[in-house]
Amino acid sequence: PEFSVAAAITPSTGVTTSSDLLCSATATDADGGTPELSFAWQNTTAGVSLGIVEAITLAASSSSPADDISCTVTATDSDGGAATSMASVEVENTAPTIESTAPAADTLINDGTTVTFAATASDDDEDESDLAVNWSSSIDGALGTGTSVSTSTLSTAVHSVTATVTD
Repeated sequence: PEFSVAAAITPSTGVTTSSDLLCSATATDADGGTPELSFAWQNTTAGVSLGIVEAITLAASSSSPADDISCTVTATDSDGGAATSMASVEVENTAPTIESTAPAADTLINDGTTVTFAATASDDDEDESDLAVNWSSSIDGALGTGTSVSTSTLSTAVHSVTATVTD
């Protein structure tokens, strides 16, 4: 057999640790007949087998950003002849997300009152404990780090408080 269309993985870009991947190829056989196709997925960076089916769904437990994921297609004819074709993609980093949970937007705080700013941060390809959350005020600058920060020393003014998360 020989491949008339080489192995290809869809999608070929924008692959994350939760992507659905499809491997495809087309093979022909000069002896006649249609070769049987078999599939083998591997995380070549980690040396881990991911499956022997045409389509897989990646998981953070089996893939990480910068890992190479490959699909090898083997075409076998009725006479036992075989040919292989391989494609690979790279897992990309997904940006973390953050959602402010306290206080509510447009909350008024009296001078000297302790206010707690809180947020929930997440990332599809990182443990939450590996994320860095930084809080800042448009007036007073840095307020602290972590998913929760309390302060009673904000300047008297209208502040815009921002939480940023990095992985």
